[in-house]
This record gives sequence, C-alpha cells and structure tokens, in this order.
Amino acid sequence: MRCRIWASVAILRTPYSRASANHVPSPFRLYSTNDSWEPLRILFCGSDEFSSASLRALHAEHLRDPQSIASIDVVHRPAKRVDRGLKTIRQGNRAPFPNVLPISGVAQELNLPVHERDTFTGWEPPKPNGSSINLIVAVSFGLFIPPRILGSAKYGGLNVHPSLLPQFRGAAPLQHTILQGNKYTGVTLQTLDPHAFDHGDIISQVPIRIPRPDKVTYQELLELVTPEAAKLLTDGIRDRLFLDPPKTDQPRTGPAPIHAHKILPEHRYIDPRRGMTMYINRQYRALGRPWSYLWTGSEKKRVIFNHIEFYHFGEKSQTRARLSADLNTIPFLPSKAPNGPELWYTPYFEDKGSIVIRTNERHKGLRFKDIIVEGQESKKAADVLSSIGYKRGELRCIVWALPEREPEKPQEI
Repeated sequence: MRCRIWASVAILRTPYSRASANHVPSPFRLYSTNDSWEPLRILFCGSDEFSSASLRALHAEHLRDPQSIASIDVVHRPAKRVDRGLKTIRQGNRAPFPNVLPISGVAQELNLPVHERDTFTGWEPPKPNGSSINLIVAVSFGLFIPPRILGSAKYGGLNVHPSLLPQFRGAAPLQHTILQGNKYTGVTLQTLDPHAFDHGDIISQVPIRIPRPDKVTYQELLELVTPEAAKLLTDGIRDRLFLDPPKTDQPRTGPAPIHAHKILPEHRYIDPRRGMTMYINRQYRALGRPWSYLWTGSEKKRVIFNHIEFYHFGEKSQTRARLSADLNTIPFLPSKAPNGPELWYTPYFEDKGSIVIRTNERHKGLRFKDIIVEGQESKKAADVLSSIGYKRGELRCIVWALPEREPEKPQEI
C-alpha cells in the first residue's frame, strides 16, 4: 500500500513541453506504507560528477542508517579515450584520485567495491556478505541494464534523471533544456524500465527555476540540478519508494515531449542558412564552442568561435540601423566562389577587437570575441575577419562557405 501526497496532478497528466516551459509544475512525492522490507544491498551504476554526488549521498545515508542500506557496490564503464589520437583517458578532476573516472575515484575514496563493465553479457552481480543485490540504482550510467540483471534484484531499480520526464528523455537533457531556452528544469526519480531508457514509472519530481536562463551554461545548470537529484534519490530511499512503485503508464495528452538525443559534433555547426538567431548563443552555452566554415577569398577554412556573448541594441541604435541597411547589399554580392562553395554573408561591425552581428530577434545581437582558424592559434575576431572577411567602404561581412557534404541537421527547436 502507498500514500500519494501532491499539490497537483498536472505534473503527471501534462508533458512538460515547450508550450509549458515557463509554467512551474508542482512537486510531488509518493510515500510507501509497506513495512515489510529488508536492508538494501545496492548495485550503484554511474559514471560522472552528476552520479558521483548521488553515490556520496547514498553512502552518507548508509553511514547514518546501516539497517536501511547494508552495502553499496559500484559499477562503471571503462574510461573513454579522448583527443584526436585517442591517447588520453578522460579523467576525474578531484583528489586524491585524479587519473580515473569521477565515479571510480569517489568509490575508492569511500572504500566501496568497484566493478568495471562495458557489457552485462555473462556477468553476475556481486553477493556482498553472501547475499544477493536487491536494488539497482542507475544515475547517468549510459549502459542499458538488461531484464536479467534488473529482474534478479528483489526491489528492481531506481534512476534519477535531470529533467521533468517525460520531457527530455535521452542522453542530453540539460543541453536540450538550454537549447530550448527553458526557464525551468527539474529532476525525476523513476523506476528502471526493463525495455527502454527513461520509460520507467515516475515516482517523484522536483521543478527547479533556472537563474538567468538567457545566460546559463551547461556547467552551471549541472551544478544547479546535481544536489537536488542526490537529495531526491536519498529521500526516495528513506520513504521506501522501491517497495511499491506507482504505475504511471496511462496515455498522455498534449504536445509530444522532445527527445534529448545524444550530442554530436555536427550539432555545434553554425548553418548560415538557418539565419543569425539567439540559437547560436544557446548552442555555445549548451554544447561548447560552435564551428563553421568561412571563405578566405581563395579557399574554405574551418573555424571555431571561441567566445560568444549576447549583445543588446538600443531602441534607437544607429549601429543596428546601419547593419539593417547593410543587409540590402547582400543580394548583390557573389553567391558562389569561382569553382568553389556557395557563399553566405552576414554584416558585422567591430567593437574593441570583437565583432557584433544583428540577429533576427528584435534589438538582439551576438558578440564574437575570439576565432580559431584551422591550423592557427586563437585570435581576436576582428583581426581574423580583417584578413578573410568581405570589405567595401564601411561594409564589413562574415563570408560563410557551405560544406560540400551536409553536416547532420540538429533537431528543430
């Protein structure tokens, strides 16, 4: 038996879609009244700093109440190699274990048993003190836990997801929250589904207001939701929600939730055909440095935009008016390089070594501070474009070169 205490049923019946992105859903939590249970022997599956915080919280709960949590074993995937030569192992950044995955370093620090797995095929979960694992917890793990493993745990599995499910199911919920320009995010405690990622039964959710949503970065958003996720998990353990999880698979109405697909390098590509919009700034804050191709006058070069900021034009800005007038010149410029790529132009003006462009939104613009041209070091944007941009009189333009092969188009948002 369980008791359900909530302020509103809207959080279950209406997907947290773009249409409701500025509405704050009411948090809710379930409370189990089932007193028949045994101490938990947890198999914790994690990887990064987000999951490490939840592991620390569970371990603190274990120390506080060892009758509730008897043991914790940790599973993580092998460290991935990064950089062009795949010679560097992605590392944690916290002492005293800086050369391992964050979750592995935390587990070693807490003296917890660690198991490295890249597949569950042929693997049997450990038996702490001779007893079987009875609860599986997965937080930012990235590897699907098969029904065989999940079914072997008496209480099944729990997962903490950094979004208000069913919105932003998938591998990159925080990045897509920023790309959507949402003012709110949240965390969800759900059961682990034996057939699909992020399709478990929703147990509890907490909405979180995003401070400065037009400036927040991925790292800032991660730091905002991480402690809330860890608390949601430990509260769920204390309330014994694993004993009698709810069933929330009833049909939903309203706009379809957005899938937070895995981020690829192509999703950082600036496509001039999409227009100059604030989406470029959201790309930078969510995904890291965007890239594109510019025309040097003789060849196409890949460039990385190292720093991008929002720029506000005043109501009577003469600069904004001048950039608007410059747009009238674009149709008369060459649309294709001789025996080369298709060209697109964006007027800009220089400002203290940076360049500023106007976006399609009213009174809004983007400031590009630094640009890296392939094979070169980072330089001030104005210096780079002084040599490879288009200039005639007072007119200054970025000259974009379209690639021969289309990069994968990012999800429309």
